[in-house]
Amino acid sequence: MILASRRVWGLKILILYATRRGTTRRIAEKIADFLRPYQADLLNVEEVQEIPALSAYRLVVLGTPIYCEKPLKPVDRLLGDDRFLKAVRRRAVALFVVSISRFAAEKFYIPRIKRRLEGAEIVAAEAVGGKFGPVNTVSEEAIARFSEKIKQWLENQAKTPFASGQPYP
Repeated sequence: MILASRRVWGLKILILYATRRGTTRRIAEKIADFLRPYQADLLNVEEVQEIPALSAYRLVVLGTPIYCEKPLKPVDRLLGDDRFLKAVRRRAVALFVVSISRFAAEKFYIPRIKRRLEGAEIVAAEAVGGKFGPVNTVSEEAIARFSEKIKQWLENQAKTPFASGQPYP
């Protein structure tokens, strides 16, 4: 768990991710570091029995690598869990996808995941590249751009907390 140095009231963030070889974890950690002014809890869905109550969070950041054209199994299961989907649809969601092909992620994988999250307020979605053996397409610029979109959304929420029509938990 990463706690920010200066907490912005009511804007708690849950960063959920799954990783096979550590790339997605490292990217999730970079995003959490970028969002230091906010309280961000970092959680590997593979390491917990149960996801914490989403009502404690204003924003859920979901990160997954793509294997065989699908999200990694733990995230795929989460996206098929009616209880999780019902709760996440009441939150704002930011989505990042780790894939060696950013083009395929933008064109196919992100839209598929967004459809599964139908009803959620998607505030940012980004293909950040990936790593496979010696090939590394992870884009620091894409990670920064994604994080900046989240930060801008959070700053807008801090100014007008009910702008999205959803009160804080």
